[in-house]
Amino acid sequence: MPIVSKGAIGSLRLRIDNADGLSDADREKIISSVNDISAASKNLLKTKRNDEELPQNIKSQIELSGLLKKVIALKKESIPQDKKIAFDLMSELQEESILNANSHEIEEAFSNIIDNSVEAIAGSGLIKITLNRSDDIVLVTISDNGCGISEDTIPKLMQKHVTFKVDGNGLGLYHARQTVEELGGSIQISSVLTKGTEVKIEIPLFKETKAELLTISVSPKQKLVIVDDDRNIHAAVGIVLGEKNKEVIHFKFGL
Repeated sequence: MPIVSKGAIGSLRLRIDNADGLSDADREKIISSVNDISAASKNLLKTKRNDEELPQNIKSQIELSGLLKKVIALKKESIPQDKKIAFDLMSELQEESILNANSHEIEEAFSNIIDNSVEAIAGSGLIKITLNRSDDIVLVTISDNGCGISEDTIPKLMQKHVTFKVDGNGLGLYHARQTVEELGGSIQISSVLTKGTEVKIEIPLFKETKAELLTISVSPKQKLVIVDDDRNIHAAVGIVLGEKNKEVIHFKFGL
C-alpha cells in the first residue's frame, strides 16, 4: 500500500477548500475523511520505518540527475497555491552519476529534504539544487531562502521523533539521514535565521565490478585435458594459452 505524501494531502485540502458547489457540511465531511487518510498514512509510515521491521532493501542502479528531476516535478504539482516557489537544478557533472540504492527509499529521502525547504518558504522563494562530484563521491547541495533554522536547533534535527512542526512526526529528516548513511554517505545541515538553509548530501557512486580474466599457466612438460561439449570452450582455452607448444587433449562428454 503506497504511503500518501504530506504534500499531496496538503494539495488535496486546498482543492477541497476552493471547490465550488459544496455545502459546508459536505466540505467538513470530506476534509474529515482526508484527515483520517493523513493519520492512517502517518501510522503506516511509523510502522514501515521501525528499525526492527524494516524490509530488506532491494537495490538497483539509479541515475541521480533523473531522479532529482522527477522529485522536483512532483513537488511543483503539490506546492500550495499561496506560495510561488522556483526550482533551479544545476549539474556540474561531466557524466551520469549512478547510485546503487533502493529507488523508493532514496527518492523519499530527497523528497523529505525538499519538503522542508518548501515549508520554510513563506510566499515566494527559490530552492537551488546543485550536483558536483569529487572522485567517487557525488555531492548534492539543496539550499533555500526560507526562514532558516536557529543554531541551537540544528544539532537536534534528523533525530528520530524529534520535530518542530505542529503536524510533524519527526521521521522525515531521520529517514533521509538513515537512507544516506546506509549507502555510506552523510548529510550536513547549515542555516541562518531569516536567510535560509543549506543541506549537503554526499553519497558514494556505484562502481561496476569487472570480471577477472581467466588465466591458465601450463609448463612445457604438463598436459592440459579439456572435457566439455561446447566447442567454444575448447577454442577459448586455446586462445587463453596462446602458445602452440602446449599439449592440450580435448574430450567431449559421453565419449
